[in-house]
Amino acid sequence: MKTERNEFDVCMPLITYSGKKALVCVNEETVTYPAMEGTVERTAYIYDTLWADCDTNDEESVRKSLVRELEKSIKEYDVSDHVNEFTLAGKKMWLSKEMRVGLMNSINIEKSTKKTDTVLWFEGINYTIPIDVALQMLAQLELYALLCYNVTQQHLSEVSGLSTLEELINYDYTRGYPSKLVFNLD
Repeated sequence: MKTERNEFDVCMPLITYSGKKALVCVNEETVTYPAMEGTVERTAYIYDTLWADCDTNDEESVRKSLVRELEKSIKEYDVSDHVNEFTLAGKKMWLSKEMRVGLMNSINIEKSTKKTDTVLWFEGINYTIPIDVALQMLAQLELYALLCYNVTQQHLSEVSGLSTLEELINYDYTRGYPSKLVFNLD
């Protein structure tokens, strides 16, 4: 959900309806422009604005639409490289849950055969890593993914409880995620 900052010559209501859309204006800021040669002093109203779908011309319809949009944005952020990314030897990458589980199983099998190193492949590049280091990295990555999952679920839970349009529009769903992991192979 992305807002735009817009200026109006009149004070705007919270919601202005137009068909099946609603213009929502929040975070009002009043600005007075001084008179200059050939002009008069002018007051303008600046808002964070966005268009929302609405089934009916009432605030609850707009609120439900904003909740759906915010939930969609949270889920998109959760699967983006803002969250699903770590760095290995300077290369940004991500491993799916299935890949992490598969690697953990394979590397544990290698360890049981007394191998000391494993080879991880990513985008055509191989990384030779001591098995114990690789297992530790995968464990850290799994914990990171779990923390991210919990933050995402917390955001979804919080959004469902927000009651005002201002709260929904001002909600920061990017907060609370752990720092991305960085693994060096020195």
